[in-house]
Formats: sequence, structure tokens, C-alpha cells
Amino acid sequence: MAREWLLRGVDPEELKPTPKDEGPQTPRSRWENFWYHHKLKFWLILFAVVVLVVVIVQFATRDDPDYRVMLITEKPYLDKELDELAAYLEKYGKDLDGDGKVEVEIENCCFTADQNRNSSIQQIQAHVATGDRMFFIWDPKGYDYFKENFIDQYEGDSYLTALTVQDAGLIEDGTVWSWSEDDRRSEALCERWPDLYFGVRYAGKSEESKQLHKDSFALLEALVADEKPKK
Repeated sequence: MAREWLLRGVDPEELKPTPKDEGPQTPRSRWENFWYHHKLKFWLILFAVVVLVVVIVQFATRDDPDYRVMLITEKPYLDKELDELAAYLEKYGKDLDGDGKVEVEIENCCFTADQNRNSSIQQIQAHVATGDRMFFIWDPKGYDYFKENFIDQYEGDSYLTALTVQDAGLIEDGTVWSWSEDDRRSEALCERWPDLYFGVRYAGKSEESKQLHKDSFALLEALVADEKPKK
């Protein structure tokens, strides 16, 4: 009450604090003001730029394999076992991209009772639909699944390409090669692998698909005939 009595009759505008005269802004004060209001945006933009640079560098320096192979099995295999099988196939392949080495990448899709089964089936369906995998390897149960769902459902002349080489391991009218009786299996892979079936699917209409089929088919025929490329 005393304060109100003392201030009666005084214009309210006169009671407002007088703005502090900060004088002309310096480069430092302008930077501090900018940093105060925009530092969060700055860090977000910087983070996005770093991520983009990393992605671009990885894409530019990525070493794509010469061959991509899909392995369909009942149980999963360890990376070192896949590398062992890939190294064996590489002996029969060619340096398609000219980087001085033959590289085979094996993608293992396994049929187990857990959640991996669904993801494996989706992987297979995706690769079959896009046609980016021509070379297939199966264990017996993996082949049964693939035959029932893809080979037997194909309406063309033949889903798999018949091999031209002659070998006792050829089955299914010569479109699939089994290495169960092949002596190289025990020598090269130490009996760690079960009976495996090998096959190459039909080529698509695009030039890319035809070339992928040609390279995959040549690799399989060289494997069956045990013909390693000359150095």
C-alpha cells in the first residue's frame, strides 16, 4: 500500500527499466549471439554432413565381389565356414572386375525353427524376384524347399540351366550337380560340409541379367569339370 501511495500519479511508462546501451556489436558479440541461438542447428547439420561423407566414401571405395552366390541350407554356417567354401569356388573363377583378385561372396539363408526362417524366406524371394543371384547352392532340405516353391512353379522351359559338361554327379536332367561323391570335397573342405547341390537359374531378358548368368554358369561348369583358369 505504501508503494502504491508513493507512486500514484506517476506515468507507468516512466517506471519501465531503461534499456541498457550495449553499443555497436563487435564480430565476437555477433558470433556469440549467433552461437547462442543456432548452436543446436549447427551440430545437427554437422552430424548430417559427416554421415553423408562416410556413406559416400564407403560407396566409392566398396570392393564388389566378382560372384555372388546364395547358399540355402537347413542350418546356419559360421562366417569362417562360408569363407572356406568361397575360397574353394574362387579357384575356379575369373577376375571379372579387374582388381587383381577373384572374390566370391556367399549369402547363407538357413531354415531353422526360429525367427530367422521368415527372414531367410524373404531374402530368397527378394533375390528370385530381382534376379540378382544366379548361382545357387543347396543342402538336401534347402533344395527340396527351393524346388517346390520356385523350380516346380516356373512356367518356362526350365528354371535351371542344363550343364554341358559330363560328370557322375549330375542329377535332375543335368541341371544340378551334387558333389557327394566328389573326391575334392574331402580334400578341400575336410568333410565339414554335407552333400551340396549346385545350380544356375535361367537368364533374364536384360543384358545385365544375361551377363550375370553367363559368368555364373561359367563358374559352375569350371567347378564341375575341375578346370581352374590359367594364370
